[in-house]
Amino acid sequence: MERLLQSSRAAALFSTESATAAQRGRRNGKDHLSPCRIATHAVHGTVPRATQALNSEPSLALDRDWKRSSPDSVRTYRQLAHILKTTDAPFDTATLFTSLKMVRRMQNVSSRTRLAVAVRILQRARMYKVPLSWSILTHFVTLAEQCNKVTVVLVINRLIDGHQRQKRQQALSSPAAHSPYNASLAPYNHSPSDVIGDADALLIVLHFLLRRGKADAAAEAWKRMRTSALSSSASAALDAKILSRASWICVLTIDTDEAEWISSKYKELGITPEALSLDLLTSTFIHAGQFDKARSHMRWLCDLGYVLHEKQLHHYIDACMAAKGQRPLGVILIPLSDVLVDTVRLGSNEQARLRALRTFMKSLSLGVSQGWLADHVQDAATCAWQVYERWAVEDSILASHVVYIASRSKHLDIALRVAHRNHTQARHHRPTSAKVRGALHAFAYEALVESCVRDGRWPAALAIVFGTNRDDSDAFHMNAFAVACYIRILGQLGRLDLCSEAFDVYSHRHGTHVAVSTAYMSVLGAAAHATEAIAQFRALQQAQSVGASAPNEVTFSVLGSILLKGVKTSSHVVGQGALLSVDEVAEMAEYMEDYLRAAKTGGPGQDVVSSMLRSPDAPFLRHERDMMSTRDAEKYEQMKQAHTLQELPECVGWKHVYLPCSAPSGDIASTPSLSQKQRRQVVKPVNALEKNLWLPFWASKEPVTFRACTLDASLKPPLQFHRLGNVGRHRAQQRHSCAAAAVHAVTPSRRHGNTSSAHEKPAMRAMRQLEPAPPRSAPRLCSRRAHK
Repeated sequence: MERLLQSSRAAALFSTESATAAQRGRRNGKDHLSPCRIATHAVHGTVPRATQALNSEPSLALDRDWKRSSPDSVRTYRQLAHILKTTDAPFDTATLFTSLKMVRRMQNVSSRTRLAVAVRILQRARMYKVPLSWSILTHFVTLAEQCNKVTVVLVINRLIDGHQRQKRQQALSSPAAHSPYNASLAPYNHSPSDVIGDADALLIVLHFLLRRGKADAAAEAWKRMRTSALSSSASAALDAKILSRASWICVLTIDTDEAEWISSKYKELGITPEALSLDLLTSTFIHAGQFDKARSHMRWLCDLGYVLHEKQLHHYIDACMAAKGQRPLGVILIPLSDVLVDTVRLGSNEQARLRALRTFMKSLSLGVSQGWLADHVQDAATCAWQVYERWAVEDSILASHVVYIASRSKHLDIALRVAHRNHTQARHHRPTSAKVRGALHAFAYEALVESCVRDGRWPAALAIVFGTNRDDSDAFHMNAFAVACYIRILGQLGRLDLCSEAFDVYSHRHGTHVAVSTAYMSVLGAAAHATEAIAQFRALQQAQSVGASAPNEVTFSVLGSILLKGVKTSSHVVGQGALLSVDEVAEMAEYMEDYLRAAKTGGPGQDVVSSMLRSPDAPFLRHERDMMSTRDAEKYEQMKQAHTLQELPECVGWKHVYLPCSAPSGDIASTPSLSQKQRRQVVKPVNALEKNLWLPFWASKEPVTFRACTLDASLKPPLQFHRLGNVGRHRAQQRHSCAAAAVHAVTPSRRHGNTSSAHEKPAMRAMRQLEPAPPRSAPRLCSRRAHK
């Protein structure tokens, strides 16, 4: 009797405190609905007295000041554990809610213990068939987050979903579901506090799962809870947060169906999405390859006044280039130009905008050159011109791509207009011939000159360079770069007359320039006019007295190539055409010897090979005339690689191995005690500079003077090859020509290991005298690991 009176007083006290809390909630503008009130309406409006007594103890504990009486939490935990073990009173919704809240507030108990107690409470509630709502999940998310138990949240999520699905089926199938006396379901399905708790619970659960990388579990929870959470939410801000969180799920799972559903919900609810949410939805469609929907979301983003981010454009363009094998590139890439033209804010800043426009133009020009836009060349030219005119950026890279595309699509007027605009806008030039602002890239000049020669408009191409009224000193380097490109391209087309015209016009207006003279020498040498090429070299040498630039490593590389093609050696004839006299060969050899001696003494020719690799003029002088006869990109690369691999052993020969001066080798042939393995150690691997080419060991970046060491005829050391790029391929050929010409043009081929100095020319003997004495034994030039 006494225990019953205490329970009654406790229940009365709890009812009083609940009423006080309800009044306090109404003063704050909220309709407070206590858990005890929910339980009262759950079972036909009555609650057992034992359940009321059980609910009173945790409810009283929740109203205490836990921060000032923290030791009481241990005592309360023990009391709660004792109650759960000893009581036979049935649980209801109030018991479940108040018990879980009290467990969360036990600060002096470990997180694992609290989670275990919460699970026991949930098991007891399920035993008494207590209705479960999504708000219960928020308590377990808080408890599981502290001990990183994601599996518990996933299990309870499925448990609550199954329980609600079962309740909905019972409500629809039972005739009593529509009865006004069925109070067990009505409070649970239509309680305001419980419905708002569903939206809050969804946000908490999604945040918890996404932070731990459980995108699939978050997508599953989103699909289960989205309808109830959005349909019952009374706050547009809460809906926007839920949809924004769901956008992350779409991009992580690449679920385009959910992305479309979220977009439709934004429009249906009249919510303006954030820029990040639209970016995530756009990325979802790009990942899935649905480029039309991605562009529509980009337009939506621009219509709302947001910035079209450059990373989104890079992502879209990269995806288009990756998908070009499955669908036509023109169908998915060219329509992006409409978005670029219509948008108001492109890129986070001017530099980012420029990079995005360059990427787009580069993809178009690459598609035109590789034939991926063969059926849409005219459309590509039109959209490139529209984008270029819309943003009006003074950039030579953009202009180069536009000129190339317009020239290949036979829009020569557009190409000439853009090229002329860039030449007139150029200013503040550097003293080099390749890094000049306002000058187009070599591929643009190539396409422009080919189109002008084909259509009979060569004077218009020449007027781009010499038709301006600017001061000659300002246009000196830019015009030199352009004319060097013109001469090289015209030489490939076989128009030696136009090459001479361009060279004469430049020389008359600006005088002598090393890049122009070197390019003209290369064309003359390729056309078997060796005598005229050497005359140009003499003129370049004489022009140094009036302040002209001296011949550089590229010039001597071209000179060595001309000598190889025009000199008749004692063993065979190299090249075709008119032979050079011995006096001319000796004179040119002396020039090359002086240049190599300067490299030895640290003069202007120091570090020849490294300078050749960095030279801006190297792309204009590569030896690929035979390969330019084809326009098939794949066949072109194969021919260039095969040509390089065949030319190296044929021109250099296995008997003449040229080693850097910093790596002395001695006379290998005079050391018969060396084993095959030791002889292979002469081969020295070098670092890869670029890719797509195999280079032999002597292509080192060290300061080089070339020493000839004769090997045995049976010795063919394996070359350590390294891959280099397209530019490296051309520079390697120039490096090879310069090295081979430095020795082969001076001394005849020596056979059978004859290294006597009596057979050497004076020039080679002088080169040997400049080098240090070789060591007594041939050292190892590479480690065993590198050799393997």
